[in-house]
Amino acid sequence: MIANAQFTERLTRESAFLRVKYFRDQVWDAQRSPAYPMQGRDWRLSGLKDPLDVSSRSTPIDWGRRGDRYLMFVIVEDPYNRMESLVDDVHNSRKRFSISLQLFDREDRMIKVISRWGKLIGFGSGGFMYEQEGRLGTFFTDEHLRYNGVVNYRTEVDVVRNLSAILDEDAKARGSRWHYGHRGH
Repeated sequence: MIANAQFTERLTRESAFLRVKYFRDQVWDAQRSPAYPMQGRDWRLSGLKDPLDVSSRSTPIDWGRRGDRYLMFVIVEDPYNRMESLVDDVHNSRKRFSISLQLFDREDRMIKVISRWGKLIGFGSGGFMYEQEGRLGTFFTDEHLRYNGVVNYRTEVDVVRNLSAILDEDAKARGSRWHYGHRGH
């Protein structure tokens, strides 16, 4: 158990993506067209609204009384080997890891797990989507968007399947800004 915890801590240090804090104005629920993106093609997200929490029967995420809570992705070893989990193609462990979405307060205390596992899809200049437990698409972006708005962008990565895609070296090699979404809140 301790070895697994140390391994996931090391992965977090190696991934700027896993250290980003996403605040209320960066996260949306959206309708997708097509339902799943294709690499190199345009993807349309519409009907932007408050993001949902799959752990509380799809009610809106509770950002707290002051609206100062934030979301972070957390990596955990996947004992179920789900198709949505990421394969460790970097450290030669071939282990599989789930990407969990968790809610934190302004003092960096974890409030709750929003989604225990999910799929990362549609990375591109407009942002990316996390599909909570195979049910809810949650869009993350640095763009200033409005309620009921529409986003169109070309996807660079359709589905993240390997751990290397979210580690710093791979992000630096591609030079993609979507790995570093924190705007300094």
